[in-house]
Amino acid sequence: MTSPLSRMLATFQLDLSENINILCKIRQSLSYTFSSLSMISIAFVSVDRFLISSSQVEYRQLSSLHNAHCLIIITTFIYFLVFVDMFYCLDIVDKSPSITCTINTTHIYGLYNEIARLIVLVFIPSMLILIFGYGTIQHIKKSRQMSEPQGNTIH
Repeated sequence: MTSPLSRMLATFQLDLSENINILCKIRQSLSYTFSSLSMISIAFVSVDRFLISSSQVEYRQLSSLHNAHCLIIITTFIYFLVFVDMFYCLDIVDKSPSITCTINTTHIYGLYNEIARLIVLVFIPSMLILIFGYGTIQHIKKSRQMSEPQGNTIH
């Protein structure tokens, strides 16, 4: 769970997050948060498509840039709270021949991190995509049925 910059710095033994405890904690916590945000953002796209494809004006009006920004800020805050335990769990561990920033925790916190990560990376985005993707398909089918000519038409 490291960024390309950290990897490049580590090549030259310049990665300070491997040696300074607070930087280690901040880097890993933000890494978990932002990697999880990428997945939920994709799921939010399916919600937006559901809203846009609706025949109801109220739903279509919910799809706005302002609402998207608010949703991203709220989700970032929630995900940061989910992974805030990293500040407690992470430590710099001296395992010869190297020193690494790694999770040094009890079994229960390790289990919490794995379950939380599974829920926010897999379960929530998958369910949102499944539910709202199906709803989008239904909206499109409904709009196609409404646009087809009804009965006999004069040509």
